[in-house]
Amino acid sequence: MNELIFILLICPLLIFIVSVIGTRKTKTY
Repeated sequence: MNELIFILLICPLLIFIVSVIGTRKTKTY
């Protein structure tokens, strides 16, 4: 159960970080 909760919390966080880094590298907004 704890592993599932951990994945559910970390997955959105990783997606957020990747999107932030992506927008910083490519400033084609």
